[in-house]
Amino acid sequence: MKKNTLIFCLVFISIIIRSQTINLSFTANEACSYVPIDSILIENLTKNTDTVLYFPDTTLSMQISYIENSDSLEQNFRLLQNYPNPFDYKTNIDIFVPYEDVFTIFLFDISGRQLAYIENTLERGLHSFEIFGGNSMTYILTVKSGNYSQNIKLVQYNSRNSNIPTIKYSGILGLKNAELKMKVLKQAFLYKVGDNLRFTGFYGDDYYEIADSPEENTEYNFNFSHPVCPETYTDYRDGYIYKLVKIGCQCWLAENLRFLPSVTGASTGSSVYEHYYVYGYNGTSLSNATSHANFD
Repeated sequence: MKKNTLIFCLVFISIIIRSQTINLSFTANEACSYVPIDSILIENLTKNTDTVLYFPDTTLSMQISYIENSDSLEQNFRLLQNYPNPFDYKTNIDIFVPYEDVFTIFLFDISGRQLAYIENTLERGLHSFEIFGGNSMTYILTVKSGNYSQNIKLVQYNSRNSNIPTIKYSGILGLKNAELKMKVLKQAFLYKVGDNLRFTGFYGDDYYEIADSPEENTEYNFNFSHPVCPETYTDYRDGYIYKLVKIGCQCWLAENLRFLPSVTGASTGSSVYEHYYVYGYNGTSLSNATSHANFD
């Protein structure tokens, strides 16, 4: 009996070591200017699962695994994303516990300051907690035990200056019902290194897609409405054709502007009215000025 227990513990430790959390963050630009993303659809095309982020929540924390033959979801610890998210003053989290253990739940603000915590001995099953926010807009919730540690980000769209952040235990869902819920849970986003992901960012009536298989923390940028840069531009004032070049997402002249509205001699000047000169030319003829060697 002791030998079998030891083997089980070694296998269990190996599974924990070979797992890690990576964060995927998303931003967006429209014509070189930052814009807030309405929502982001994140699809795991390999596992046929998906999840959605809604602004201002633009970061997804994923628990990734390098295990080829992973156990069923019901055999692994899971800290599920809170609901609703973003929330007003109260949100809920569910924690699936595969084996009885002492769990501590911490609530931090974005600077890392601890705001609240609760410690409970949790038996196998799906446990629910209520989170009451305070005057912060973003929180990090961390769940730890002797064998597990996971965290999620909570977003509050209404800060409550009079509230003290609180974590309250709500109860346990029966083991049979908990396992059933875990099997059909749509918000559980599973990922293993090598899975093909597709990110679709939505802004107004536009959308932009990115495909990737991330292995580390990654920031993605959705570029909406790229301006089209033609090869040339014709100046309507004199008919001259300029070559254009695209720098970033802006079009620039690839040569100096050569339009000359008028020309005066170098001896003529004014502190009120504009005057135009061509170096080395001292006349007033536009045709002669534009054909001068120094005009280009």
